[in-house]
Amino acid sequence: MASTYLQRTPSGGDRRKMTFSAWVKRCGVGQHNVIMSFGNGGERGMILFESSDKLQFSQYVSGYNFQVTTNRLFRDPNAWYHIVCVLDTTQATASNRAKTYINGVQETSLQHSSYPSQNYETYFNLNGTTCYIGQDSDGSADYNGVMSHVHYCDGYAYTPSDFGSTDATTGEWKI
Repeated sequence: MASTYLQRTPSGGDRRKMTFSAWVKRCGVGQHNVIMSFGNGGERGMILFESSDKLQFSQYVSGYNFQVTTNRLFRDPNAWYHIVCVLDTTQATASNRAKTYINGVQETSLQHSSYPSQNYETYFNLNGTTCYIGQDSDGSADYNGVMSHVHYCDGYAYTPSDFGSTDATTGEWKI
């Protein structure tokens, strides 16, 4: 159902480290599809498929504080994608502060790659800021697809191998 989503308003958490993991299947391509957002209207952190079918992991507060957008396109409505987005602003190397993995492999061919400053406190887990799974925080875009095995890990920077593995026989990434 396109208008079905989850929401929760936490009382706070670690604003420097988090991991989001989900298996997703798109039902509509060429659409702005928000997988997860944290925010209050226009100021928000998000994981989404852009209408260009690229995956974006970002935070926007009067401009992008960080933005990691793939060059890769996600247009197969029959495919399941395992998406893992890791935020760890305590890292010394900028490119280690926001990472995106698809089916166990880090996306390194990026259209946009601006990273948060070291120890930056994001909107993810901001006290009183609502987290939405399957909808934009301003209510403008629902996720058009299916999600399974959704995990939000507050305060931890996990790797994809904490959620899946490569099948030794087929070579495919699996839960």
